[in-house]
Amino acid sequence: MSDFLDEFMNDTQSIYNPYYQLDTGEVYDKDAQNFVDKESATYKEFLNAGGEPLSIGEKGYTLEQLKRSVLKFYGWPIGECLLTVDELRTKLQAELEAESAKFEENLNKDMFFTSSLGFKVNGDRRTRSNIEDLISMLPEDTTPVSYRDFNNQEQKLTRPQLKTILTEHLQNGLDLYQQKWQKQAELQAAKSKEELKAVNLDFTFKDYSTKE
Repeated sequence: MSDFLDEFMNDTQSIYNPYYQLDTGEVYDKDAQNFVDKESATYKEFLNAGGEPLSIGEKGYTLEQLKRSVLKFYGWPIGECLLTVDELRTKLQAELEAESAKFEENLNKDMFFTSSLGFKVNGDRRTRSNIEDLISMLPEDTTPVSYRDFNNQEQKLTRPQLKTILTEHLQNGLDLYQQKWQKQAELQAAKSKEELKAVNLDFTFKDYSTKE
């Protein structure tokens, strides 16, 4: 084991210490996964109680020593502030892919849109298939059929109304793809951490009940 891990393992401070001194002078809080505001009351209380950030020698850990040989060694999460621009980009791209992949699931109870008919509709693939089945089984356009909306409320819908929400369902799905592609482009174009963090990874479901 390396010298700095030996020093970590042999540390005998009784005060709980999540702090690591970097050779840049910055102090990293592994629990908060961010750099410490040295003027914060919590950090000052730690110092006043006799605590000292863990460090190597006089200067402290290098960024790579902390990331690769301490945090990764113990399986602790690495805060975004320790990542390079490209590492943060890769992390955010993976988060975007994971979130957008949920929209491909056959059953996704968190996926919906607001119909122009005035109620919320589940937006997953199973719901689309159910709507298509209802459309095909109705004998005529004026015959109503019971349909459960996103809030599990019964709606009496005719075939034209079912076709309306089917169209909106498809449009909502396409819009989600367009949002994903836009976010991918923004992440790829970002030149700094600030620009990367400014990319909103949240998706917005369509609301057809109001005019855009």
